[in-house]
Amino acid sequence: MDFLVLGAGLQGSACAFDLLREPAVRRVTLADVRPVRPPRFLEPADPRLGTMQLDVADGAAVRRAMGEHRVTLSAVTWYLNGALAEAAVEAGCHFADLGGNTEVVFAQKRLDGRARARAWGDARPGLRSRAGDGERARGRGDPSAGPV
Repeated sequence: MDFLVLGAGLQGSACAFDLLREPAVRRVTLADVRPVRPPRFLEPADPRLGTMQLDVADGAAVRRAMGEHRVTLSAVTWYLNGALAEAAVEAGCHFADLGGNTEVVFAQKRLDGRARARAWGDARPGLRSRAGDGERARGRGDPSAGPV
């Protein structure tokens, strides 16, 4: 599976580190607005790790980058995640973020139907947000599904 990680700070780099531990991951692209120099804990660089300079405010460039990957993981600030989820739906790419704001999460959840309608191959793009587990956080969900 091919992953695009948005944000090359410590959070995004840690996500790339974890993804590269999985043998099924074919490629991880770490993207940031500034030229990306992976932190030392990602060196020596795994040959599956790539970098790219990408401004998440450039919607067309983001959709192109998402279109070249199966999954996008956002490690950028929370208020950008709504537009990024929308871009993922348009690009036909799975999307997950690190959460951060309940209203953004509810807006993302409203995109789910459109995301599922963009089926390709044997999988459908989907949206996932850690903060999207708000029902469980309020005690109304399935606690066996894991931590919030």
